[in-house]
Amino acid sequence: FTRSFTNYSVCCPSRSTLFTGQYAHNHGVLSNTPPTGGFTRLDTSNWLPLWLQAAGYRTMHAGKFLNGYGRDTPAAPPGFNDWHGTIDPSTYNFYNFTVSENGVPRAYSGVYSTDFIAARANGLIAAAAPSAQPFFLSVAFVAPHSGGPREADDPPGIATPAVAPKYANAFAALPLPTPPAFNEADMSDKPLAMQGRPAISAVRATRMQEAYQQRLESLLSVDDAVESIVSA
Repeated sequence: FTRSFTNYSVCCPSRSTLFTGQYAHNHGVLSNTPPTGGFTRLDTSNWLPLWLQAAGYRTMHAGKFLNGYGRDTPAAPPGFNDWHGTIDPSTYNFYNFTVSENGVPRAYSGVYSTDFIAARANGLIAAAAPSAQPFFLSVAFVAPHSGGPREADDPPGIATPAVAPKYANAFAALPLPTPPAFNEADMSDKPLAMQGRPAISAVRATRMQEAYQQRLESLLSVDDAVESIVSA
């Protein structure tokens, strides 16, 4: 698509909007962490999964959910027939993470998070498809968000995602985008806080380029996952 709109371009507020249809100032999830945000801030008593169940749907989820999910309890949120949500803070580990499988925590290691979530989503589709009952599937990956483990080519001081070995350095030759706002010479029309920021040095730009490349490389696995889910 070529046009995208968001009421509030932060993780938890945007996810809450997807699941409630409300603006952030109405659903009240205003940040990623308590007391103004995070999973516990979201009212799950009147939201999409429950509406879909009431309409006769089987509801399923695989992968990341709102920030902080599982810290207090691994219980599945109301309205999901099949729940496979990654438990924070392990969500941000690309190889060692814990999944709430319908409320029961299970640890996984040695499998790449994006590939695992794709396989789990495909399994849910396979289980639901033979039935005449319609189903809703929510799938969320942590990539291209940064997460562990740190890798040998990670730039100092900048967090990056872990890249699947088959896609390592796939974008190594891609330059960092430098739009007009990059090290803009005349900042006099910008807010004071921005005017006072130092220019990006050549060293930092190189590190940013590596982080940018790794984010794109991590998304190649997401592309594979989307293709497999659509095919399923």
